[in-house]
Amino acid sequence: MREDPTRTCARPASAATEELRPAVESEIKVALLAPEITKAESIEVSDGDVDEQLKRIAESSERKFGELKREYREQGLIEALRAESGEQKAVEFALDAAKFLDA
Repeated sequence: MREDPTRTCARPASAATEELRPAVESEIKVALLAPEITKAESIEVSDGDVDEQLKRIAESSERKFGELKREYREQGLIEALRAESGEQKAVEFALDAAKFLDA
């Protein structure tokens, strides 16, 4: 008989869910708003931006940039990385705009 994993947890599943709720809600909001901000503000992600992201990943994982880029290209991950970079730019734009309004 398998043990129920929710019973071995130090706290009830509902408490863990409630603890994670704010972070999950923020992630959902960013995921929904970032593409709209990107369109509205004509935010673009260049090939250079993607390469910079790949360089950071290569450095942090102690891999060669060229090998990592080839792997991303072969696995079809370049566009996902481009989208992630666009989302990051949109968030930065929104934060800068919020600081401007706060001033």
